[in-house]
Amino acid sequence: MKFIIEQKSEVNKMTEKEIKEEYEKTLIKDLELKPQVRLSPSSINEYLRCPRCYFYRYIAKLPTPPNVHLIKGIVVHTVLENFFKSYKPDIDSNMIDLFNKAWKSHEKGIKDLELSPEDETQAKNDCLIILTEYIETFKRRMNNLIQSGKAENNTHAYHLLKPKFREKFYYDEDLHCCGFVDRIQEDFNGLVTIGDYKTSSKFGIGLPGNYKLQLAIYSLLYKLKEQKMPDFAAVIFLRYGEEYIIEVTPSLLQYALTTIQDVWAKTRSTAIEDYPPNEGESSRWCPFLDIHDGTDEWKKKVRTERIKDMIKETEKEL
Repeated sequence: MKFIIEQKSEVNKMTEKEIKEEYEKTLIKDLELKPQVRLSPSSINEYLRCPRCYFYRYIAKLPTPPNVHLIKGIVVHTVLENFFKSYKPDIDSNMIDLFNKAWKSHEKGIKDLELSPEDETQAKNDCLIILTEYIETFKRRMNNLIQSGKAENNTHAYHLLKPKFREKFYYDEDLHCCGFVDRIQEDFNGLVTIGDYKTSSKFGIGLPGNYKLQLAIYSLLYKLKEQKMPDFAAVIFLRYGEEYIIEVTPSLLQYALTTIQDVWAKTRSTAIEDYPPNEGESSRWCPFLDIHDGTDEWKKKVRTERIKDMIKETEKEL
């Protein structure tokens, strides 16, 4: 009894922060922790947003909860990738066919989300809205090329507008960094623009810092691989048909290089203490928020108590 009292006393001496930290350590106790071998724009932004989230995702490799937005993004990217493989005269019908195939290929993942029929329909329609907006803009550009005499017909216009590369993987071994560039476009004057598709709901002017950093890193990877600097980099917001273009400059590439080297140096440790959580506004979007705020532990306790109650009820009936 004395031991139990003393143990409780020690717990009471622990601060709320220390209790949470002890719980978080139990989650990774038996995991094989390894530093990330290759950084990416996404993992770098994750570290800058919240080092603790980076630790959970890329070092502890804890499973992230399923996310309908991720599936929607993959579907839209897949449709556009296939759309630019070959020209089909009926562009609208072709887009619908490509979308239906892409959506069907993710049926299991969508089912695992356990969405209501209404929410699933809304997610599906949202994808169609994004793709329809993009296709309508693309058709207008095709028509403009024909009207201006730069293209002879729709087929010619399609091939003039299609990206030079649809999705290209870049990796620099010495930099320990890699990334997929969604599209690379070369205009009539030979100017090269690399582009990154986004399906987010962002609207209005201004380019968030994390998007700018992504473009800077893609531009650096392109330059290291192709031995030439792209002229421009763009974020293509598919939902509203907007593009944010920035000029690629030596200072932008230096910004990317310095950031990559800094994050690489800070992510060689596998000690959770070296990855403090970010308590700022962005923490509300963290996929591991339940661990951060303690509700994960609380939910486990609730489930345990419910199971105990069910066992007691069963024993009474017997």
